[in-house]
Amino acid sequence: MPASTNFSLERTIDHSRCRAKLIWANERVVEAFFRDHRTRARLHTVCWFLDRGTVRVDEADQSYVAKRGDWLFLAANESTQHFSPQARIISLRFDLCWLDGTELFRRQRTRILRHKDYPELEHSARELIRRLDPWRATHSLLVGRNQIPISENFAIDAAFNQWLSSYTFSMIREGAQILYTEQYDDRVLTALRAIEDHPMSESFSVSQLAAHCALSVNQLGRLLKNETGMSPFDCFERRRLNLARHALEDTEMPIKEIGYNLGFKSPSHFSNWFIRHERKSPRSYRNRTS
Repeated sequence: MPASTNFSLERTIDHSRCRAKLIWANERVVEAFFRDHRTRARLHTVCWFLDRGTVRVDEADQSYVAKRGDWLFLAANESTQHFSPQARIISLRFDLCWLDGTELFRRQRTRILRHKDYPELEHSARELIRRLDPWRATHSLLVGRNQIPISENFAIDAAFNQWLSSYTFSMIREGAQILYTEQYDDRVLTALRAIEDHPMSESFSVSQLAAHCALSVNQLGRLLKNETGMSPFDCFERRRLNLARHALEDTEMPIKEIGYNLGFKSPSHFSNWFIRHERKSPRSYRNRTS
């Protein structure tokens, strides 16, 4: 190994054990209804680049002000934002997690980064938006990627990976803590990847998942239970519930359409399932978080 090689910034990790999901990326003048608005960044990483204007973010015990040329990365909690009139932003929302759902970085506080320190963040974000621009009608990429041609999906993924490279470099340089997770059995990782990649519009079969992992149904169940505390079906249901929460909280997609995208055959089936998990209807949940 060359003497000049420096591993001081981050521990070498197997990035194949991570999963990244782009939810949206856009550039826009901040709408009037969004200027003074409550944002929940609990489920996903949310960040804005101030191309024009300012924003103040009020949390329970602290406020942050970002101005033109600043990136603002929200903490994983609830906050209220106040944008100046005619503010123009680049907005990104995405996931970067280990396969068990643990986020790669601890988002315990809001961060403001200066453009001059990390110019590649803006460059890679604009390239990603350029790739996404023809598909802006899609409500959310988490539940809408099947509406985009496969060749364009690959181009979007390439641009998103470049953004993630810029993002992880900047977070590590800023001292963000990487949350290292358990080193799972490779068969468990295979199962978790398959669950993560399973099309929501198709029925989920534990026996098919077991066959994919070259295990019996009982072996797969024991492995997942021992290492994650959940059954294969529980892992799938957790993913589906998180997608439902996201679509209800962060998009204006009709509730009926959300249900169909998540594999439910009727609105009542989706509603009953959601009530069983959240103790409130999808409409009540959306109204509570709006």
